[in-house]
Amino acid sequence: MILRAKKIAMRNGKWFKLHPDERILINLTIRTLNFVKSCTLIKILLKIFEKISEKLVYLYKVYTIGLKIAEMRMKQAYKIGYRNAGRLLKDIKYIFYLGATYIYTPQYYRPIINNEYLT
Repeated sequence: MILRAKKIAMRNGKWFKLHPDERILINLTIRTLNFVKSCTLIKILLKIFEKISEKLVYLYKVYTIGLKIAEMRMKQAYKIGYRNAGRLLKDIKYIFYLGATYIYTPQYYRPIINNEYLT
């Protein structure tokens, strides 16, 4: 996703409008990390992504929320005896579906999800 953000920024001309420190951070993250585990680095990257494209931030939020809901549903399915529930976490379209429906659901109907990356 970070490489995709860099490509979008280069195409839209927003790459050189970023602060040099932000560009260096994106380049170093692409070169050194396969995936980002640090909550602090994720929050910093999301702030940079907001400058590049709001759609990237939206996709990230939809994916993380959908993944959290899919994990909850997988645990529920295991409890009732459905052993093939592990494939829910591999279905990207289903994860995006769950995240998008959660975001567009009014707040008083939403289940409570603890997601530290979105705060």
